Amino acid sequence: PEHLRAAHWSGFNAAMTKGVMKRQGRPTLTRALHKSGRKLYVEMTFAVVKGDESEVLGSVAMARDVTDRVERERSAARTT
Repeated sequence: PEHLRAAHWSGFNAAMTKGVMKRQGRPTLTRALHKSGRKLYVEMTFAVVKGDESEVLGSVAMARDVTDRVERERSAARTT
């Protein structure tokens, strides 16, 4: 979503400059926006890709739609 983009790019640029990421491969839950406009909850994991000399070559990210799980957990929490 638009309101999360500045923080995303700030974190990405810092990771590419420093060669390390704050979460170091641990998944994080965040909001995402599907191309259809539907809002999702996604669990994301990021990693920095380094070369033989430890130079930063790029990054990789995995995102998994966990909207159903989050909604079930929130519904269960409201009923207890």
